[in-house]
Amino acid sequence: MTHQAGPGEVQAPQAPPPGGRRGPASRRALWLAIGGLILAVPFWPLGLVLGIAGIVTEIRARRDPAVPARRGLSASIVVGACAVLVGLFAMTSWIVLAPELSDRQSCLDGANTVADKKACDDAFSRQIIDKFDLPPDTKVFTGF
Repeated sequence: MTHQAGPGEVQAPQAPPPGGRRGPASRRALWLAIGGLILAVPFWPLGLVLGIAGIVTEIRARRDPAVPARRGLSASIVVGACAVLVGLFAMTSWIVLAPELSDRQSCLDGANTVADKKACDDAFSRQIIDKFDLPPDTKVFTGF
């Protein structure tokens, strides 16, 4: 049985639920991290920036004395770290494949027919197979 505060008594504040409440800064951090994860592949520079911003915002929100302290990892930090990792993978892939992608794009710029575009895709596939020393019958995804 718990004691209810009477008309002249002041009731003590209730303890936050386990795990604590998310303040506005923590919610903002989560949205930044989710945006970073979504944009990590199609536009990796922005995905990296948003992922890092989500992590930093969550760390700063945890230092806020007005919000109850929480321990452990939060969703913002986990999703932000995933966004950073996916963005770094996309950046590395883009840097490693830059010469081949540039050759393919210049070939496609001069292609006027479907057969020319297929020849560009085949040349790109051969370049990728040669670069990574893959078996000659390997299928390389060249786009939609």
